[in-house]
Amino acid sequence: MYFRLHREQEGPFGLTLTATLPEVGEEWGYVKGFEVNLGRRYLFHGREHSLLAAGCPAPAGLTSAPFKLARGVFNLADGSSRSRVLTGVCHVAKD
Repeated sequence: MYFRLHREQEGPFGLTLTATLPEVGEEWGYVKGFEVNLGRRYLFHGREHSLLAAGCPAPAGLTSAPFKLARGVFNLADGSSRSRVLTGVCHVAKD
């Protein structure tokens, strides 16, 4: 299995990570779960950074804002698909 990471041209998400699972026969069973953990912290010019980072879109004067963190789309063998959006709350960094 491989992953493809690419920038979106439009929409609420800037990057898309795509994975294709290998086809298996019914005798092997069914996928009941899937988990991906991404993370990397590194130093650049003496400051710690993360592989995945974003700004907080809170309007001036607010200290936090809701946002869409990720969307998962699962294409099933019967041609149907399922989609879920994970939301969260970001907090404005203090200067």
